[in-house]
Amino acid sequence: MKQQSISLLRIFIFLFVSSFILSACDNDDTKPSAQIQELFWVKDQGTEMPVLVSGNKQSENILLVLHGGPGGSAIDVIHHFMKNDLEKNILVAYWDQRMAGLSVNTTIPTSISFEQYALDCKMVIEELNQRFPDKKIVLWGQSWGGLVVSQFITEANYQGLYDGWIIVNGITTNGFDEFKFRRDRLIQLATGRANNGEQRWADSLVWMNALPFNPLEFDNELDDRYLQLIPELWEIEPDVTDTAYQNSVPPFFTQQDKVRVEENITNDVNNNIDERIYLYNVDSSIPNIAKNGLLIWGALDSTIPIGAATSFKNKLGDKARLIIYPNDGHTPWATELNRKNHAAEVIKYMDTL
Repeated sequence: MKQQSISLLRIFIFLFVSSFILSACDNDDTKPSAQIQELFWVKDQGTEMPVLVSGNKQSENILLVLHGGPGGSAIDVIHHFMKNDLEKNILVAYWDQRMAGLSVNTTIPTSISFEQYALDCKMVIEELNQRFPDKKIVLWGQSWGGLVVSQFITEANYQGLYDGWIIVNGITTNGFDEFKFRRDRLIQLATGRANNGEQRWADSLVWMNALPFNPLEFDNELDDRYLQLIPELWEIEPDVTDTAYQNSVPPFFTQQDKVRVEENITNDVNNNIDERIYLYNVDSSIPNIAKNGLLIWGALDSTIPIGAATSFKNKLGDKARLIIYPNDGHTPWATELNRKNHAAEVIKYMDTL
């Protein structure tokens, strides 16, 4: 009888513990059943733009990723580096813009404008709202994507369409100012290397000091010299080389589709946009920004130097917080050094909305 009572007690304990574990699993927002991955297309003016939605469907927020370039890819590149650190907690929408990434295009590049990119962003947000009602939308832009974010959040008519914004080493509201910051950064780096006895940089410093303050006065020779030095400038930034990325294929796509990413990068959309970036200026529309945002910057960035971040922060005042990674460069969201730190800051910011 005593042995039977012990057996019944063991069964009772087993059932109690099992039900507790199952209950805990049901309340776990990060369990596999909470994870989704969907693909949809936004079509407009001869372009079909893919949006990959991936992550925790129980999250109250969606992070809309705007890639750099403008010929980059959120689905192929940024998804690879951000998925493990973000998607367990939040829902992320990776959008490949027109003439970029995995988008399918017949658009004439010369027809592209900053306003068109902002309008595209609006269409993507509206589609996300249809598919995922009641979720808050946070814009995340890196490099060129920062310009699209700043164009969008300074538009008076778009203020009700987003709930927050993040710019990571991105173009902000004044392309001409950011050119000057880049010029000053270039001369600063060249001076340091010349002082260390590197003759190549001493020679380069001569023409760097002669660089015009107006980027539109750049001639081809100066532009070529600058481009030749960029790989050496990038040497001081953390390496983001990832063999796993090279061998990966984005969800819902094939290896042949991945080839299309390279084709879009090599089209002339960059040339058509780059010259206009220097004329980009929405400083006067900064008062339109209704939501507080977050700036994240690698201080070693030679493409969009830290001066651009501090200048934009000063213009925004209390409307933004600035986080600086002193030992990182243009892509802190992808480096081993700060990838997890970046993800933690993004989640922390979104939890405050």
